[in-house]
Amino acid sequence: STETHAFNDQEVTRIKLTSDYTLEMNTPVAGEDGRFRVRLRILTQSKEPPRKEIEALSTELLLRPDKQVLVRGLKLKDEGELVLVLALSVSDDAS
Repeated sequence: STETHAFNDQEVTRIKLTSDYTLEMNTPVAGEDGRFRVRLRILTQSKEPPRKEIEALSTELLLRPDKQVLVRGLKLKDEGELVLVLALSVSDDAS
């Protein structure tokens, strides 16, 4: 599925991806070279009791507004794979 999310003044945005995975991203920070630094985490529930939220993936990305980034490698229950395609759009008043 395709979803669009706007960042606001929140430090971290949480998006429920599936019943197993939640995406956490910090608000993008613009660099001098035109790229935006974004810290990304994908969280899941531990398999062992007591069930608690744990990191399945943690990374820092440098995004260009005109490019897409592919994040993949996490297994889904149906033996598929979670694939995220991230694209950053910057409004004129944010640059």
